[in-house]
Amino acid sequence: VFTSYFAMTGDRAVSYFSESLAANAVKAVSGITFSPVVFSLYPGPEHKFRLDVERVRSSFAGANLNAMLKDTVIIVPKGPFTVRNCGTGKQNRLSQNKNNYLVLSEMNGKSLWGVPLKAPLCGAVAEVDYFNNGKIQFLLAAGSELLLIDRLGRYVRPFPVKLREKILLGPAVYDTGDGKTVVLIHPGNIIGMYSLEGKPRAWWKGADLNETVKQLPEFLSVGGVNYWLVRTSEAAYLLPQEGGAPLSPSSGDKRLRPDAGVKTVKDGIVSAVCLDGRERTIKLTK
Repeated sequence: VFTSYFAMTGDRAVSYFSESLAANAVKAVSGITFSPVVFSLYPGPEHKFRLDVERVRSSFAGANLNAMLKDTVIIVPKGPFTVRNCGTGKQNRLSQNKNNYLVLSEMNGKSLWGVPLKAPLCGAVAEVDYFNNGKIQFLLAAGSELLLIDRLGRYVRPFPVKLREKILLGPAVYDTGDGKTVVLIHPGNIIGMYSLEGKPRAWWKGADLNETVKQLPEFLSVGGVNYWLVRTSEAAYLLPQEGGAPLSPSSGDKRLRPDAGVKTVKDGIVSAVCLDGRERTIKLTK
């Protein structure tokens, strides 16, 4: 049985249905605040289809309703991921098959090698020059392990490196001034910062955010000072390199849009579009 769940508000019911079902859908949710909807598709010769609409009435204000319906699901990309083969200079594809084998292929589909993994990839691949010799390796995460594999499908020592926490999303790698820093998201809305060898960064305090972090934090340098741009289910926030409380507005419509781009105006000042649609300048002070 395939079942899909989603929440539907009365004034947006039409967008969820074809024209033939729209009128009945609007009628079904008329006068209610929101409605959980369940689609079920049953296998077999009849391919029976069933739609259940649970009518839920409430007196929630709009702000509370938005909080109730806010997106708390993190999308973990499945690939394939495009990478550069430093031996040939060509673009290759890195993917994982249903048996968890990691496969490097040419763009025409020809397989170059396969490596068995214990768990699914965590949605990202970072290209790193681990030995600083111009040769690129692929840094990945699976389960609670960091994996570093060269272009020939061989593990680089001392990898795999096991972390104490399961990895939900990552990795991304940035040069943070004290070497390369690996950025990960762990279950429980936890952002982790590590060295390439998997040692936690002592300077990282965590992020003081109550909303679900949706993407890997992005590293920014403004006037020689480093920051993180963290995108959540509701907004985007600028945090100092060591983490903690946001430097950009943390409540209201002056928060940055979740998809906001950040532009440097001058040292210590950036600009970005806020939730109310206005572009504002933000002075970054520590």
